[in-house]
Amino acid sequence: MSSRKSALYRSIQAHYNRKNWENRKEFVQKTKPEAAQAQRIADKSLGWIKDVHSDFKSPFINHFQADHEWALHEAFRFGGAQWSKEKKREFGSDISNIRLTRPATNIKKSAKPVDKWLPPQNITKYLLRKEKTGQKYDLHVTKSQNKVYEEHLGRKSKLKVGLPVEKTKYCTTCHINHGIGKHNK
Repeated sequence: MSSRKSALYRSIQAHYNRKNWENRKEFVQKTKPEAAQAQRIADKSLGWIKDVHSDFKSPFINHFQADHEWALHEAFRFGGAQWSKEKKREFGSDISNIRLTRPATNIKKSAKPVDKWLPPQNITKYLLRKEKTGQKYDLHVTKSQNKVYEEHLGRKSKLKVGLPVEKTKYCTTCHINHGIGKHNK
């Protein structure tokens, strides 16, 4: 896909565009430090930041990346595709969904759902946090993701089971409209 076509694709409201979900400058300058402070308090770590997925600790925020546990693209796929820009921005800066992790962990996780990636440690806590955020924003999981909750929590997820947006009528209609040149912005 050419960059021109890619920009056009992203400009259509129905498509995923990270810029609709967060103001990057505000995220780095305000949200990440707030998330770090919340994590320090929750961990009772006396000023240190502890990676939620390993034993690594550091007092320096620049040793970490701020990870959306429900990644923005993942939230788009599993319930947030038709949210207003305001709700997307609220989600993108909600510190209850942000944890500081090592860069390598954040990169490896990317926007993968729980059936494609789980942390090396603290899986139960991770799943419970994701479930709580999912309930707060009315997100859903697939059948295969629900099996991961069942395997690690001993019960099914409290989230509704559904399809990712690309397998729904909403997305199919969008692609048909692309094909016939009648896509609404």
